[in-house]
Amino acid sequence: MDTVQLASLPGITTFTDRALIGMLKSFAGIYRDRRLLNWKNDFRLGAGVGAFSVDMIFGMDAGWAVEGAVGSGYKIDATYLSPHVNMASRMMSACKQYGVSILLSQAVEELLSQPARSKLRHLDTVTVKGSSVKQRIFTYDARH
Repeated sequence: MDTVQLASLPGITTFTDRALIGMLKSFAGIYRDRRLLNWKNDFRLGAGVGAFSVDMIFGMDAGWAVEGAVGSGYKIDATYLSPHVNMASRMMSACKQYGVSILLSQAVEELLSQPARSKLRHLDTVTVKGSSVKQRIFTYDARH
């Protein structure tokens, strides 16, 4: 069975750029929303434990996934399974280790346009658990 390389798909660069822009808009929206910002000053949320804040972390990888339904007769949710979904999840977890909010895989970086690539910062080259392939990881420095 022949596999299709993502980079060969028409419009994939624009699609990848838009996916990154969508993630950045979500990030910006969280740190600009007045209602969320006002929660920081709500005594009920921080009483006895310090200031309350809303933070989000993002991990992005590119590749295939299989969608499936999980749940019961009362509630059904979609789930996605693939090594690429696992990689994105691992990248989210690694955000804390690197002190960043956004981590992008080498696969995403390779699909971005040159202007978008120029905004990324290479953080590290890692070998992911369960793989022997070295992979570069990147961040987009989005300060809030």
